[in-house]
Amino acid sequence: LPLEINAGGVLSYGETLDDQGRYQDKVALPFNAYGTLALMHPESDVNGGAGSFFFLKADPSYTPAGLNNLDGNFATCGYVVRGQGAFDLLQEGGVVYASPDAVVFGGELLQ
Repeated sequence: LPLEINAGGVLSYGETLDDQGRYQDKVALPFNAYGTLALMHPESDVNGGAGSFFFLKADPSYTPAGLNNLDGNFATCGYVVRGQGAFDLLQEGGVVYASPDAVVFGGELLQ
């Protein structure tokens, strides 16, 4: 899957904002919340996302939007908005097999 970043209303594909020299642009979906979900990719290939995702479980004060190295380098897909108790139980290496209510809203946009 290609890297897709929306920053300043401009979509870019296949390059990080750092690579484009746009590291100060504000991304539409920043890493500014506990429970941020993003697409993982190999360090050497930003377009190498193959269905692996990661969650941000850090305190957002440690990774403020616009002042961290995650914004513009990984594509944010969404945020945990419900079920935080279950989310809190996830540990490194854990696997989520299924969730009956995985899409809270916007399901009609999925193709």
